[in-house]
Amino acid sequence: MNRWNISHLIFYSKNNLHRTIEFNVNDVTIITGASNTGKSAVITAIDYCLGSSTNNIPAFVSARVTHIATKWSDGTTEFVIGREISKSGKASGNMYFEYGADVDVPISANDLNGRGNIEEIKALLENLFGFTVVNESDNVLSVNKISIRQITPFIYLDKKVIDSDTTLMYGLDDQNASKRIIDSLPYFLGAIDLKELEAMRRLRGLKKGIESEERKQILFEQHQIDVLEKCRSLLAEASQVGLFQMDDSVVSANKDTLIDILERLTKWEYSAVNFENDDVLKSLQIIKSNQLAELNILRRKKTAAIQMNSTTDDYDKVVEKQLSKLDLSKFFQHTEEKCPVCSSDFKEPNEISKMIENSIVELRRERKVVKNHKPAMNGFVKEIDEKIDGLQININKSDNEIRNLIKESEVAQNQLVLNQNISRIIGRISYFLDNHTAVEAFDQKKLNDYNREIEQINSKYGKSHKEERIALAERKISKYATANLKELPRGIPIENCEVNFFSKQPKLVITDAETERKTPFANIGSDENYLSLHLSFAFAFQRFLSEKKSSVPGLLILDQVSRPYYSNKDSDDEKDIKEVDINNDDDSAALEKHFNFIFKQVQEQKGLQVIILEHAYLSYHEAYKKATKYKWPKIANDKLIPSDWPEVFES
Repeated sequence: MNRWNISHLIFYSKNNLHRTIEFNVNDVTIITGASNTGKSAVITAIDYCLGSSTNNIPAFVSARVTHIATKWSDGTTEFVIGREISKSGKASGNMYFEYGADVDVPISANDLNGRGNIEEIKALLENLFGFTVVNESDNVLSVNKISIRQITPFIYLDKKVIDSDTTLMYGLDDQNASKRIIDSLPYFLGAIDLKELEAMRRLRGLKKGIESEERKQILFEQHQIDVLEKCRSLLAEASQVGLFQMDDSVVSANKDTLIDILERLTKWEYSAVNFENDDVLKSLQIIKSNQLAELNILRRKKTAAIQMNSTTDDYDKVVEKQLSKLDLSKFFQHTEEKCPVCSSDFKEPNEISKMIENSIVELRRERKVVKNHKPAMNGFVKEIDEKIDGLQININKSDNEIRNLIKESEVAQNQLVLNQNISRIIGRISYFLDNHTAVEAFDQKKLNDYNREIEQINSKYGKSHKEERIALAERKISKYATANLKELPRGIPIENCEVNFFSKQPKLVITDAETERKTPFANIGSDENYLSLHLSFAFAFQRFLSEKKSSVPGLLILDQVSRPYYSNKDSDDEKDIKEVDINNDDDSAALEKHFNFIFKQVQEQKGLQVIILEHAYLSYHEAYKKATKYKWPKIANDKLIPSDWPEVFES
């Protein structure tokens, strides 16, 4: 076995019990039983563990279960995937995933490992199934990624599909799900192979490269325009103050030429202003310059003094602590006859007593030293502040005298204003030249190479090639379905026909082998015909997937093959079909033919597993009896979930 099969389905109760349903891998498993025994819940439970967006599990089950888990195997790897049942009845986002060479079936819900949210667990499962490869590529066939949810049409034939005259595959009756299913079909049909996936990855990289170069091109061209406009604007300003003479050549000049002109303008030298009382002005300017220098020196001294004062504060605190220690000396009264600490009498002079007395004397001496050396900086800072205030008054006085001298000369004033305007423009030019950054030029050759390679990939893996591969896959599946149908019970108009499968809008068209008359799927008529068509198509698709070594599980779950022949409405108990019925009843004979076909398909298709949920029991059929793993007849009171499981948690 090298295809994924399901080996166990486990339910966990609210009183810490579990119910395990085992399935035969690479074989047929049949569960028969009466109505309301939980057979149909097998599909919804498995689907719930595969990350369904809704909880469609019957209320009787979900009310008594806290978690559901399934175990899968491909012969070399096993995994257990579980999911919580929320108290609200809605689909829970809490899931569990554990995989390895040998994974045990969890006995309790507490034994479920690898907890994560639904998206994390689905991503792990998709990676294990190999979907990550296609999802990482630029899947041009679909804007949707390949999800684990898109394998369900190939494995479920539930009661809404197995003999339906409108729905060909599971999920196609859901408007939201159907689009994702249809979009993913080309992948499952093998229209994208690994070589193409590599090409698609390369194509994605090329497209990003083109976007990058085109973005560079746009930025570069816009930058050229912006720089030209700024250069012309600055030159126009320079011309207004006589710094530059504008002419027509400026309009046609390129960026480099204009920047060169601006750089030359920045070398302009300041024109000296000639004053009638120039000597007096120079003298005042020297005085002001000296005053400013002295002011700076005073400010630095003040800063240093303030920092010293801060240090003095810290020193004062240390001194206070020392003084508090010195105060302890008043408690020690020393004489040669008494201990200075405890005042007990000495029989003779004691050396220790003398040492203590000497220490106390030393502490008193240090206390005087501390007081004498305490820094005092406040007066110094105050003196500097007074000098700064006086100097600032003198500087302001010098400024007023200089301004008055300048105002006395109109010519000098005009020249000064002109110099200031030119200086301002030169400053703007310098700022522009210093701060305008060069934008990386786009590589036209690289852009051309990218486009050429994209054309080559599109030519090799273009739409026509994909459509051709899809058509080949459709023909192969149609061929298998036609051969399968010949082994199944059928009536007019599919007695002698070819089955044609079309994936674009998934459908079957029946073509009469003699008249070539085409009959749409909706006009086939007869529940038996529809059952046979669904079975022939489902097994044909599974054979195709097996040949393509698809990661889709080799699993088909069929909900009541006997549906067209024996309705649950006729009897809510299990229908026991005996050998005598085959000889006297066409329906029983037809049903046996369906089961013989299923057993044969499982034998021929390596790794294929079929689970049948059935109302009928063929008591005479040896293969059927051997495959029947569970029988839930009404009288036995046995069912999927034991009736005595509580609906509330037990303390």
